[in-house]
Amino acid sequence: MQHRCIRIESTCNYTGAFYYRKLYILKEIRKMSRNGKLEPMEVETMMNEARMLNNIIEVGERMIVSDKMEEARSKHDGREKAIISINPLLIHVPNWQRELRVSIAKKIGSEFSSYKWDLPKIMCKNDKFYVVDGMHRIIGAYFGNMKLIQVEVLIGITEAEAVDLFLSQQDDRKTMTPVDIYSAALVAKKEEYVTLKSICDRNHIAVKGDRNPVKNPIGILTSVSDGAKMSRVCPDLLDRILQLIVKLQWNGGKSYREGKAFSAKVLRVFRKLYSYYAGRETDMERVLLNNCKGSKYFNDNLSEKWQDSLFDFLSGVIERNIDIPGIESKTTRKRTSRKAVAKTA
Repeated sequence: MQHRCIRIESTCNYTGAFYYRKLYILKEIRKMSRNGKLEPMEVETMMNEARMLNNIIEVGERMIVSDKMEEARSKHDGREKAIISINPLLIHVPNWQRELRVSIAKKIGSEFSSYKWDLPKIMCKNDKFYVVDGMHRIIGAYFGNMKLIQVEVLIGITEAEAVDLFLSQQDDRKTMTPVDIYSAALVAKKEEYVTLKSICDRNHIAVKGDRNPVKNPIGILTSVSDGAKMSRVCPDLLDRILQLIVKLQWNGGKSYREGKAFSAKVLRVFRKLYSYYAGRETDMERVLLNNCKGSKYFNDNLSEKWQDSLFDFLSGVIERNIDIPGIESKTTRKRTSRKAVAKTA
């Protein structure tokens, strides 16, 4: 059977081998994707497979990129946009790009039209082209078996500038999520996102969408936008809120993966509570720790409440108990039975 397989492979023409190899790549895409999405490095792995399939080697790639950059510069010097046509396989995906929605890329590939979409934007770094804007269009062109795609080369741009451009161009796009923005913002060293990651790492909490999360996190912060906003406006308060939630142990049990303990509504409610009880924050925390601790309590009483109901519930608990003086636990001396004393004697 083994010899028969070898003989069949040797008699396959290039077209047949190409077809079956591409089927293999598509199967690998289905394995890698979660909910129809691929992270940038998974997309790059997929494209590397395709480059190998098409016999694209690094030396040849550098020569093509050099020629294309010369063409782009000549257009740029003439004060035109540096628009070139290039094989989509020669465009790499940086790790700060957004997640790829496979279904969207396939749809673009099946009905690709240069009139329907803006030109993708790419940059050159270390003699390779990288996509700045338009990853779905570029991967869609590959899925559509297009040999060439028109792109605009951004001449003289640094990677940091490219990330800034990527982030600014996504402001008006509904499909761009805070999770997509998070990784790119970290690469660009956007202060609020760097602060957010630092605070969450310190409290051993993962940020949703973080491609380099803290190991073995005790919870997941699901609202990146709320976290980034608080990191910019009131980082110390965010840190204190996360510490309190960790002490309350709301993040255990079934709520861990869902991230409900560190959701937007919980952060917003605590932010309001700290405002209402300004000056008595320690008393407020004491009441919550004495009356609302544990993942079972959270799941049974709090997790399914709307934001306003959650605030009213916790505020009620605090109001009923905040003026009750805290009772310190007393250590009692362990009694020893007479029989035990007799034995030791």
